[in-house]
Order: sequence, then C-alpha cells, then structure tokens
Amino acid sequence: MYRTIVSMPYWALGWALSACTPQDQPPATQPPSAPEQAIPQIAVAQVGSDSIFAVEVERLIASLGPGLKSKESGDAARRDYLQSLIDQKLLAHAARTHGLDTVLTFKNKLAWKFREKVINTYQSVKVSAQIEISDEELEDLFVAGDFQREKRLLRLLVNTRDEAVKLRQQIATADDFASLARAHSLDLQSAEHGGDLGYVNRVGAANHGIPVQAFASLEPGSLSEILPLSKNYQLIFCTAERRADFAQYRQDLYKNVWKERFVAEHQALIEELATSLNLRLHSAGLAVLMAQDLAVEPYPKLAPKEGSAPLFIFDGGRITATHYIESFRRSRQVPALGDSLQIIRAAWKLPIPKSLVWHAAKEAGYTESPAMRYWKQRKTEEMLILALRQSEIGDKITITDAAVAQYYQDHREQFRTPVELWLDELLVDDHNQAKALRQRLDRGETIADLASLSQRHGGPEGRGKIHLHSYQKAIYGALVDHAMEAEIGVLVGPVAVTDGYSIFRLKGRSGGEIPPLKAVHKRIAAILRVIEQERRFNELIAHYREEYADQVRIFAEAIPQIQLDPPAPSS
Repeated sequence: MYRTIVSMPYWALGWALSACTPQDQPPATQPPSAPEQAIPQIAVAQVGSDSIFAVEVERLIASLGPGLKSKESGDAARRDYLQSLIDQKLLAHAARTHGLDTVLTFKNKLAWKFREKVINTYQSVKVSAQIEISDEELEDLFVAGDFQREKRLLRLLVNTRDEAVKLRQQIATADDFASLARAHSLDLQSAEHGGDLGYVNRVGAANHGIPVQAFASLEPGSLSEILPLSKNYQLIFCTAERRADFAQYRQDLYKNVWKERFVAEHQALIEELATSLNLRLHSAGLAVLMAQDLAVEPYPKLAPKEGSAPLFIFDGGRITATHYIESFRRSRQVPALGDSLQIIRAAWKLPIPKSLVWHAAKEAGYTESPAMRYWKQRKTEEMLILALRQSEIGDKITITDAAVAQYYQDHREQFRTPVELWLDELLVDDHNQAKALRQRLDRGETIADLASLSQRHGGPEGRGKIHLHSYQKAIYGALVDHAMEAEIGVLVGPVAVTDGYSIFRLKGRSGGEIPPLKAVHKRIAAILRVIEQERRFNELIAHYREEYADQVRIFAEAIPQIQLDPPAPSS
C-alpha cells in the first residue's frame, strides 16, 4: 500500500512535474550539460524501465506551496512525495499505451515547446549570461538621470489657461498655493491635501505630466510656469527637496539597463548569424504571403505546395510561408500579410531570429545535451498526463442546477465579497513616537501633514493613504482587523500592528455582501466541475496504480536520503 499526497489536486500534478524539470544555467562557452540536479545518483524507485532519483523528489518538495505539503513527517512524508512522482510515471505510461504520444497535434506541440526551450537556453548563454552591469555604472546613471533629487510638489489643476493665469497671480507662498488648490483644483485627491503630491523624482514628475525641464528648474519655494496637461492646465509649487538613496532605485535601474543591453546584444547575435549563414530573401514564399488577406484570415491555412514555399533561405535551413504564419499564431501575434515590406519587417521580429538561433543551437549540440534531453523527457510526461486527463475526463461532466443551488446554500459565506477599506495612516516602530503623533493629530495637524514621518512603504509618497482589502492580513496583519472594526471618520490608535504602531482614520468602506445565486451560478458550476474532475482523476490514478502495481519498485533503504527541506529551485 502506497501513501500519497491526498491534498494534491489533479492540476497540481502537472505543476509539480514542471517543477521537477531542471532550471539550466550552463556555462557561457559551450552547450548546456546536465546540471548537477539532472545527473542524480541515488535511485529511490523504479517504474518499468524508468528510475526516480532522490533529487527529483527533493525538487518536487522545494516547489510545493504550504497547502500542498504532506501532512506526514519523516519517511512517511518522503513516501508521500515519492508516490506523486510514481503516479506521474504510471499516468504517462498509460497515455503511451493509449497511443496519445503518437497523435500528430501532440507531437507538433511537444516539438515546438522543445524548440522554444532550446532557443531560450541558447540565447541565455550567448546573450543574457554575457551582460555585466556594475554598481558603479548604475550609480553614474542614478546621478546622470537626476534620480537622487526628490522634490515635494503641490499641484493645482484647472480647465483653462486664463484661469491658471489669474490664480498664478495670487500665489506668493506655499500656503497661498494650498488654499487655492483646495478651492479650485480639478485633481480632487490632491486638492483635499492642498494639492500635495508628496515627494517625487523626475520619473514620478513625468507621470504627473510635469516636463523634465520644468522639474529640473523647480527649487524649494518656487512656482512653475503654466504647464499644459492634456486639455487642462496645471501649476506646480515646490516646497522642499531631499536626496534619495541609490539603493532605492538600484533594482529599477538594473532592469532598465539589462533590457537595453539584451536588445542590443540579441540584435548583434542575429545579425552575426544572418551574415555567417548567408540569409537571403526568396520570392516564392513572399509571393504566397502577399496573396493573403489579413482581413479575411490572420492565420491562413495554406495548401502544402504554397506552405512549403521558402520565404527566407540560409545555409542549412529555410523559413517557409507556413513556418512564418505558424510562428505568429503560436506566439499569439498577428503576422503581416499582403504587403511585401511589412512581411519582411515582421519576419525580422519573430521567425528569422528564432530560426537562426534554433539552427545555431542545433549545430552547437544543444538539442542533444543531457540537460535538454532530460527536460524533453519531463515535458513529454507532463503533456502526456494532460492529454490523458483530457481523453479520460475532458468535458464529460454535467453539473445540474440543483447541485449548484445546494452548493450555494452550503457555502454562502464563501461568496461574500471582500471588504475594501480606505485609510489615512501613520506607521512608526516606536510606541512613544506613535503616542506623540497621536497628540499632534488631536491638536489639529493632519495625517497628510505628518505623512513624511510614516515608515509604511509608500506612506510618505502617498500622503498616508492606504487602500486595502479584508483578505490582505498576510500583508497588513492586525491593521486589517482594526480597520474592519473602526468607524468611518474616527481617529484610531496607536494600535500594535505588523512592523510597529499605527494611527489611522477610516475614510471609507465597501463590499462584504453575499451576491444572489444568479450572480455566482457560473462560478459555482466551475467549482463543482473542478471538484468532479479531481474526484475522477484520483479514481484514474487509483486504477492505474492497481493495473501497473507489478511494475513499481521502491528502494526502501534509499528513502531516508531524500532531504525534506531542500533549497528552493533556482529561477
């Protein structure tokens, strides 16, 4: 008798199987060999001629969320996880017995996925792994881009230029500006706080429609010229300036630079391959695609002779008209058709880069590397399990209205809508400071006035405003409970919450109702369908366990060597 993870739904089998596929990080100078995880040494079970190794079980364990972990401990838990992998092998074997691996659509889909995996791996080696970005370079960009300057800005947004001119003449100080913003600004959110936008950098200013030059010229105490914003006009007043920390922007700068480098390096790789492989346009395939009408059919099914006509040829390969169309269909993009120039441009965006990289990867031995063969084996099993599930269960399930109504009566609370809460809040990590802030609020200062002191992420920039939901206790902790119990408009706190002490005022609340049956009928039917699919799939697993029991061997002496707390899989 084998144990299994009874809480694992049928859809999790495919997810877990994907998690067992190694994440390749090959060296930059040669095709990927099997990573350490892909050359396992400790066999813990055998299903037919296939072995299951301890590292595969460990990879599964590391990939599972808390809700899918075994409730057992020690060797019992190890057997649970092992059984899940045994089940995968049995289901894949059953699918092959049914001939599902010989279906043309299955074979084409698997071939395409393998091709994409090889292409991405080759690009990772030849492009991604070659990109080096130093902190010194990022710090230079931080300074050159003026990211270190953050300014506290007030905004006054009006309909007409004439109105902006008249209001500008009345502004001498920040107090003047704030009073006019409260009375006249169309930006109601900031108007409530005297037009305060909080501290923003150059990018944040641009998001508010403030030109780079205008932002750069603003100094504390200065007023901008009249700035057009769509069909309206705005005035900006700068009240303060501070220097931002490089660490705050490092990740965003790194991502932007990496993207730019990747595009440039990838383009250079494709141009190099196009030259070395003597890529050239062929008129036959171009003529076929020019004869197609995008308005009639974006992905036309071409006759074999037309489809095989080459659009581009290169040393060792070709890109046919069908391949061109299929590339866009599988990528869910619309190909260019009818116009020769647009077709050529589109080809350079998708089918040419992929075809050249695929050819280069094959020539370099990537398709035959141990890592790629292992990946293909695991992906084949994953797809076979999904194909078997579709074949054996598929859409053969009927959900009655009576079943839907009964589920609704039994689980009404499940459909209660989340409560949305809008708060103004200050968060600090010291209780005495929190009490002092409460006293200042009681004397008439506002949360927006004191928002710069808040330690809540985004608190100062958002002037203390928070929008949260009743289901976000994992993020906000006890603040959600306190906010749910608070009365609108009443100042609360300081109260102990995650990361410190909170003083807040609930500004608004909505949601929390149970919708009528009609509104959730489709949702319940989908839930019941999944439940029934899971039940039938578990029956299917039990059936194949019994049918193929004589093909399963578990090596009990090796099971204790499975680590129950392995490191998370690399991304």
